[in-house]
Amino acid sequence: MHFERYGTGPRTFLALHGWGSDHRTFAPIVADLPADASVFAPDLPGQGLSAPPVSWTLDAIQRELEDFIQKIPSPVTLIGNCSGALLGLGAAQRLPTHFSRLVLIDTFAWCPWYFRLFLSPIFGQRAYLATFANPVGRWITNLSLASRRTDSSHLTRGFSATNHHYTYEYLRLLGPLGQPQQFKNLSMPIDILYGQRTFAAIRSAANVWHKLWPDSRVFCLKGAGHLPLQEATSQVRHILFRPNSSEEVLCPAQHPSTSPTFAS
Repeated sequence: MHFERYGTGPRTFLALHGWGSDHRTFAPIVADLPADASVFAPDLPGQGLSAPPVSWTLDAIQRELEDFIQKIPSPVTLIGNCSGALLGLGAAQRLPTHFSRLVLIDTFAWCPWYFRLFLSPIFGQRAYLATFANPVGRWITNLSLASRRTDSSHLTRGFSATNHHYTYEYLRLLGPLGQPQQFKNLSMPIDILYGQRTFAAIRSAANVWHKLWPDSRVFCLKGAGHLPLQEATSQVRHILFRPNSSEEVLCPAQHPSTSPTFAS
């Protein structure tokens, strides 16, 4: 897999991008790293500059990811953005001694209905192409999701440069993964971050993840939508790189039971 390394410090971070994206997702947080940090940001198989997997199966993709993880210094802190967090959780299950901490950023706990539409055997792939492969479709989709982003961010820009066949294959593989209980045995420190204005399914998922791991910390990122790395960069950087700081955290941790109502 192609990857970029940022920083040379002894603390290792593994940054896994989400659906339809690549390592450039993490550009905002690697611009000014702490001196003790190294961030390894791969392009997942078939995304960015990485070749496709040997077969379009979840096992094949996981094997490539795990081979990569075993070649970088451990233990690592996972920075899993959106669906990249799900692949990272799978790797943490198989390679638990390689991980010291998990950070999930705006991560679904199940496939919401609006993604399941794209998996329909009758019209799903055509609907996907009309929405994400077509420039007009991307523009309309980004405009219609204005409430789930800030004015300066763009939710569908990454799809202008992706290989849509490969990206659709990821959707097909990740769609059935709505089984959070499979990750219940993970016991390392876990942080759950979500944007204040993100999708209702992700705000609800924060509650699901916290119930799964009662000792996890939950952060609602003020003002952010579904792209916290761009929209709440300073908050994310503080949580990632200064987890034990005695200073006030820019985005206070919230127990889901006392957070705002998880509704759209």
